[in-house]
Amino acid sequence: DELTSLVVTNTATVLTNEPGPLETNSLFFNYADRTALLADGWSFIARNADGTPRNTEITDTNIGAVAYAQTNATLGEVLQVPCDQGDLWSSANNTRNSLFHQLPTNWVSMRLALAFAPSQDYQQTHLMLYQDDDNYVEIDRAYNSFGGGQSVAAFAEFSQTPSTLNVLGVSVTNLLLRLDRDPVSGNLTAFYSPDAVNWTQVAQTSQTLTNTVLGIWTGGSVQPYTNTLLTCDLSRVDIVTTN
Repeated sequence: DELTSLVVTNTATVLTNEPGPLETNSLFFNYADRTALLADGWSFIARNADGTPRNTEITDTNIGAVAYAQTNATLGEVLQVPCDQGDLWSSANNTRNSLFHQLPTNWVSMRLALAFAPSQDYQQTHLMLYQDDDNYVEIDRAYNSFGGGQSVAAFAEFSQTPSTLNVLGVSVTNLLLRLDRDPVSGNLTAFYSPDAVNWTQVAQTSQTLTNTVLGIWTGGSVQPYTNTLLTCDLSRVDIVTTN
C-alpha cells in the first residue's frame, strides 16, 4: 500500500563447495626424512577412546622402507607408505602407518592427492576427520569384495559403532579424496575426483566430532599379508579455510 513501509529481510547460507573468501594451505609430501615430516606437524600417534595414545608408526625393519621424497611422474614429490595390516573398523583399532595433523578451527575442506592401485581385500587408503579410534568420518579408495571390488567409499564410526555411508565403483588409481564441512549446518560431505575439477559426491553425514584432526591411514587387512607389500603414494593435502 502507498505510504506503508516495506521491510525485507534477506538471509543466506554459504556452502563449502561454493566460491567464497577461502584460503588454501597445501602440505606437500616432499620431506627429506622422518625428522622433517614430524617437524612439519605430522604425528604417528593415534588416540584410543579413553584418551590414551597408540603409536602407529611401523618399527618392523622387514616391512619395507618409507620414501619421504621420491620422483613420481604423475604426482611429483610424494610420501610412499607401505600398506601394512590393520583396520579401524569396530574394535579392530590396529592400524599402522597412520598419520595425523592438526586442523585450523576454520577449516571447510581437506583434500588428499594420491596414487593407489589396490587389488585384493582389504587394501585401502583413507582420508579422515578423526576424533579417536572409535569416532571418525572417512572416505577411502580401496578394494573390497563386499562393495564390488574397486571402490571409493565413505564410512563413519560413533562410539565403536561403524556404518557404511556409501560405496561407489571406482577403478581410477590417481585421484583426490575430499571431506567438506558446512560451517552453518555442521554437515560433513565426502567427494572424490580424478582431476581436481570434476567432483563426485559419495556421502553426507551430520556426525558431531570433538577435538578433531586430519587423519590419513593405509591398510591391507585385519590379517597379515602373505604377498608382496603394497604401497600408496601420498602427494599433498590441501586444507581450505575461511578468511
